[in-house]
Amino acid sequence: MASVPLSQSEAENRSIFFGWKVVAAAFMISAATIGAFYSYGVFFIPMIKDFGWSRGLFSGVVLVAGLTYAGVVPLTGWLADRYGFRLVTSLMACILGLGFVLSSQLRTVWQFYLFVGLLPGLGAPAAIALPLSMVTRWFDRRQGLALGIASAGIGAGTALLPLLVAYLITALGWRTA
Repeated sequence: MASVPLSQSEAENRSIFFGWKVVAAAFMISAATIGAFYSYGVFFIPMIKDFGWSRGLFSGVVLVAGLTYAGVVPLTGWLADRYGFRLVTSLMACILGLGFVLSSQLRTVWQFYLFVGLLPGLGAPAAIALPLSMVTRWFDRRQGLALGIASAGIGAGTALLPLLVAYLITALGWRTA
């Protein structure tokens, strides 16, 4: 039996709705950024051993990151509305990544608070608020399903990335990981 070629309109009807591609991207963005952000706990003991700093000092960095994130999320939403989600998400992801890269070079307490607390706190809104907002813009129907799938990236990232990071710390050391 010979197959009949599809017309352009039939082919377009059978292609995947672009909104589902946005859902997949939001899932991956959330998984990667939140997974990396919450992998900090895996670094806790190796870094304490390396630096000899107190647990309170390390816990303070988490406080700085959390408060920074909470303060920046509304501004991030406003910037995304004004300048576009793609640009703002990319900028925030770069800030988050910069914090992670620079944290491998830290030597002093102020660098620790800047590289591990402030920069990730500034970049973390790229992980949840912006991707989920992007999803809602693409769906009138099945928005709950789309948001549920995209939000599952948060759980997947927090479940899988710390395991990968723990392996990398064991294999390569905390700075390389």
